[in-house]
Parts: sequence; structure tokens; C-alpha cells
Amino acid sequence: MNYLDEIKCYLKIKISQILMRCPTHHKPLKIQHVPKNKPKVLILGIYLEYRENTFNHLISAFNQSTACAVDQIWVSLNPKNSLKDNQAEYKNHANLILVKQIFELKPKFTILNEILEEVDISKYDYLVFTDDDIFVDDNFLDAFIGWQQHLNFCLAQPARTRTSTADNTFVVSRPWLNARETHFVEIGPLFSMHKSIVNELLPFELESPMGWGYDLVWPIKVSASEKTMGIIDATPVQHSLRPQGAAYSTAKESVLMNEYLSTKQHLNFREACTIVKNYSKISLLKKSFNLF
Repeated sequence: MNYLDEIKCYLKIKISQILMRCPTHHKPLKIQHVPKNKPKVLILGIYLEYRENTFNHLISAFNQSTACAVDQIWVSLNPKNSLKDNQAEYKNHANLILVKQIFELKPKFTILNEILEEVDISKYDYLVFTDDDIFVDDNFLDAFIGWQQHLNFCLAQPARTRTSTADNTFVVSRPWLNARETHFVEIGPLFSMHKSIVNELLPFELESPMGWGYDLVWPIKVSASEKTMGIIDATPVQHSLRPQGAAYSTAKESVLMNEYLSTKQHLNFREACTIVKNYSKISLLKKSFNLF
């Protein structure tokens, strides 16, 4: 993508954000590629009990899946020590497991590594790591995993809606695309890892415990494994509930990231935010209707 294309894309996104200030309506997503062989999916999430969150919405949305076999593990983080009994509250969700209740602030990927040590992840086809401050449409998980499986992305994220907060416009949904093969998959708010890349990417490297810089190292590891990664534009999530970086010191994490990257082979930000291949909605329409 040249500079002119980047400017055009940036302007399209900014205009869309101005025109679409209303909240997202969570209409059902069309499942264009039904996941094959009912893949086993493990959701791993951390939610901030003491702050506004979408935990209720997310566990229900993920449990709607009919094309995937879903298990969910959530950790409640609550340094204010006012935890609700969510284990009892959600006992009717058969696949929900609350394994930890933490009453001190700990870095996100430190917590995730602790969970991963306690779980047999070898039985899962996909590991989906999620934050607690996003909204997803109905059928999200089946539609998202269906696209990831169809495109054979070992690492994938949904794009963000055009009304989301996003420091990096590269991850904002492009309505004319279904997906993009890229060199960039962001560490949040949600990303999915196929079992074929787990040994290369896990456990998370805790030199940067909040994950800053992982998304510049991951493309090197994915490329070395001769696999592909990308962004699914057809299944965007809304990320606007809380300001980004409000729960931790961005200055401290920036220092840790630079120290971490100094010891790792990695791409710079411009190199990472590169589109390798577009999967256009127009191309799909032409194929569907046998046009041209």
C-alpha cells in the first residue's frame, strides 16, 4: 500500500466515524463460511469486576455458538475486594468456568500465562483471548472462526467498528473488504490463535507483561513458520466502553516494550501494518453471481 492509498483509507475511516456516531446495533452476522468439523474453541478472558464491563454480554454471545464446541475460562480481577459470586450467577452456562478470583492488579499476560499452565490446551483448535470491554454481534464467534478457518490464518483478529476507539486506524473495519492478510494482529481487544502456531507464540513473553510489542514480534514468528495471519473485516467488534490504557501506566509499558523489542527480531510499526492480500466483498459478489 503506497502513501496515497493510506491517505485515502484514513480519510474514508474518519468520514465514516463522523457519520456513524450512533451505537452499534447487534444484528446477527451472516455466517459466510460455517466452521468445518465443529472446531474446539477455548475462550480466555479477564474482566475488571470493579469497572464497567461487557462480561455478561460476552459470555452469552460466545455461548450462542452452534458451529463450534466452546469452553470459556474467565478471571475476575478486583483489587477493591468487592467480588460478586459470578460462579453461582452463571451456573446455567454449562461451558463457563471461573478459575481465578484475583484481588490485586496483575499484568494481563502474566494472568493468561498462569491460566495456560493449568489447562490442557492441546485439545483445542483455537484459543480466543478477549478483553471485557467489547460488544459483538450475534453469530460473532461462528462467523469469525469460520473466516479464520477458511483463510487458514494461524493468528487473526476481528477489525474494530468505525465507531470504536482506535489509536491505530489500520485495524478499523474496511466495509468494502471481508478480510485482509496482514503482518499485524493486535494484542487486543480480541485475537484468536490456531493450534498450529501455539508452540511458537506461547507462553507469552513476560519481559513485556502487558503485551506491548508482541504484535511486532509475532509476524516474524508466523512468517518463519510459513503461515499467514490477518484481520477479519466481516466480523468487526465495537471497542468503545472504556478509554484505552486507562488501567495501567502507558509510560511504563512503553519503556518495557522498548527493552523487550531490543532483544527480539521484530518489524517496525510501518512494516507490520502492511496488507499482503485483500479479500474483497466485490470479488465475492462477482463469484456468487457469476459476473464478468
